[in-house]
Amino acid sequence: MVVLPVRAWDDVIVEQTVNMLIYDSLNDEVVKNCGKSLPYPFILFLDGLLLGNHLRMWLKVNQEMYK
Repeated sequence: MVVLPVRAWDDVIVEQTVNMLIYDSLNDEVVKNCGKSLPYPFILFLDGLLLGNHLRMWLKVNQEMYK
């Protein structure tokens, strides 16, 4: 049986806060330069729930939305 380490809530809160700050900063720049927000999959990518190649595939499929 594999026992995973328990993470402290403080670590989780700090990690999520940093991820959201990064996303918000990137999103502000994208809105300022392109007039559109970053899509939701970028949040998943920053959280490590979406791999880079999956994000590229998602963007390729939905590229019309971001022209």
